[in-house]
Amino acid sequence: MTAALSAELKNLLDSPVFVNIATIQPDGSPQVSPVWVKRDGDDVLISTTIGRRKEKNLRRDPRVTVLVQPFYSP
Repeated sequence: MTAALSAELKNLLDSPVFVNIATIQPDGSPQVSPVWVKRDGDDVLISTTIGRRKEKNLRRDPRVTVLVQPFYSP
């Protein structure tokens, strides 16, 4: 499932932000880790390394939760 990013979310992702990604472990429990991201249109590119738990989880089950936290508070 894909979603179009709103202009507000695009602006947020293009600014300094903290991003945490939650994937699903083989036993069904969550695995959460901070990641670097970039935006390419409506795609959010996630930095990872092949063989890491996050990458293995995403290959097995592509469902993911993304938590974006602004670096600066208004």
